[in-house]
Amino acid sequence: MDNKRASFRYPTNRPAKIYLRDGRSVRCAVRNLSVHGACLEVCDVNEVPDIFYVRIQGLNEKTQCQVVWRNGKLVGISF
Repeated sequence: MDNKRASFRYPTNRPAKIYLRDGRSVRCAVRNLSVHGACLEVCDVNEVPDIFYVRIQGLNEKTQCQVVWRNGKLVGISF
């Protein structure tokens, strides 16, 4: 199987928050994580803009990211 990702993604189940421009935040779960991106599970994929900040539990800073793909309740992001 050919993996086109730049780095290996580690399975995880960490809570996180997506920060929206209007000051609201949306809770989500990180399903896998790498140095270049992650897969987030959200309740409503339509609430997630194309570019936003995310804070993952265990990491102290907000990170800007961009949506790469959407599928059901999952959102693939790159950092």
